[in-house]
Amino acid sequence: MKLRDKEAHVWFRVKNPKTGEEWQEEPGRYFTKRQVQKMGTRPDMMLQFAHFLANEYQKIGYPDVEVYAETEVSLNGRARQKLIDPETDLAAQPRTLSAARWIVPLTQPLGNGGAGHAASKEEDGGE
Repeated sequence: MKLRDKEAHVWFRVKNPKTGEEWQEEPGRYFTKRQVQKMGTRPDMMLQFAHFLANEYQKIGYPDVEVYAETEVSLNGRARQKLIDPETDLAAQPRTLSAARWIVPLTQPLGNGGAGHAASKEEDGGE
């Protein structure tokens, strides 16, 4: 059993590099609130969703869009930080088991509200 508290907010920017047009995509248009929360702390799910968005935009006439994730994530009471490099086009990133350079390492120190803040912990079966 592993206890931890993760909070996340994620949205996506879809960009047409030829025209400079940009659209903001909120995952809540496609997923339930719980699914969005889970995706917000799982880079592999964000990558899959970015590929999905690129495919959807291709279907409506935008064949070469770029997709960027804007993330704000807090782990165990730490200050929020980026989880995904906001300058990385996720639509161009392959799905692989190798280390992903577009995932930002944890940099925020554990604060007073972290490990001792049992009221906000969740049980997540080891994830």
